[in-house]
Amino acid sequence: MDNSKKVKRIGIEISIVANLLRREIDREHKEDSDLSGVRWWLISYLVNNRDRDIFQKDIEEQFAIRRSSVSKGLKMMEEKGFIHRYSVPYDKRLKKIVLTSKAIALYEKAQKHVQEVEEKLRALLTPQETQIFFEIMEKFKQTLIIE
Repeated sequence: MDNSKKVKRIGIEISIVANLLRREIDREHKEDSDLSGVRWWLISYLVNNRDRDIFQKDIEEQFAIRRSSVSKGLKMMEEKGFIHRYSVPYDKRLKKIVLTSKAIALYEKAQKHVQEVEEKLRALLTPQETQIFFEIMEKFKQTLIIE
């Protein structure tokens, strides 16, 4: 079969790029911790939302990850000393997730690399292409979100 006539598949291309991006982020952090890309994004989310209580349900919704996956990830992060979970006085069933000083220090170190990767990717696109990219990604997310 002639490879020039192969139809590229959007889902596969997104998956490949996501894996490459995850590997690039993980490569920088593997020396410091056992955290994967998704857990680094979780740390970033928690740092950027320090002004409010964050619970497991917030993480499930923010990252479109299933409850069991989030639960396992949080358990691992707690065991490794990256987060603590505390009860809140207004609802004893809820446990807010708080980063430890260990996680915050790693986050601050990692931010430089993440920013470099973001700049490298944005440099490949014109401002118009960047806008179109985000519009397309939003369409994909809205189509794939399961209510």
